[in-house]
Amino acid sequence: MTDRKVITGGACFSPSLDPRPQYPGYDTIFKEFLLSTFRQPVLLAIITKLSFPVFLNTVSGLKSRGWDDSKLFMLFAMVVHSGSYFTINGFFLACDKFKWFQQYKLFRKPIQEPSDNLLLKCIKDAVIAQFILGPIIAYNGFNIFQMFGMLGHDAPLVSFPQLVKQFAIAKFLNGFLFYWAHRFSHHKNVYKHVHKQHHEFVGTVGMAAEYAGPIEQVSAINQKMYW
Repeated sequence: MTDRKVITGGACFSPSLDPRPQYPGYDTIFKEFLLSTFRQPVLLAIITKLSFPVFLNTVSGLKSRGWDDSKLFMLFAMVVHSGSYFTINGFFLACDKFKWFQQYKLFRKPIQEPSDNLLLKCIKDAVIAQFILGPIIAYNGFNIFQMFGMLGHDAPLVSFPQLVKQFAIAKFLNGFLFYWAHRFSHHKNVYKHVHKQHHEFVGTVGMAAEYAGPIEQVSAINQKMYW
């Protein structure tokens, strides 16, 4: 009798684990799902309500200087997306570089540590995608987003319950679509053409979250801006 082949993930559409890991019970998973589904939208709605006056003042000031909605959308998309990407992941990269908080880091085998050349290539790709490709897509895509119901930046804010509802729907759809898109990218006929570049990083690091080929870069940028 031969041992069953063990596949632990990676470039597989449906990875098979043997022996199977001990997953948490349905009650635990459902509880975490409910907490995540409602907690994050409520927090985001609160932040939106509190920051909206500052946002309106910023929009008014920029529009008085000749900025239209397409330029504003491009600017705010970059501030939210690129600002969070480089700030958060830059901090974790600095922790690795200067050996800060190493006691909290997941164990890494030497082969899982990315080389300096790979990290540099990742950062260069991120700069090109987020400061060249992203702004072009955002600026030219604003009219398309308006077709799906997007209003101008100086439109009145919807009610608090409506904000929570919209954030909850966006969170659910983003997670659902990302899961199936990512799983599809691991299909044997797709992986080597689309997703293989992402897995040049053997061990996960923050900067590699968006390290991908052109097809994935464009689809990821569009997904983040719309949701």
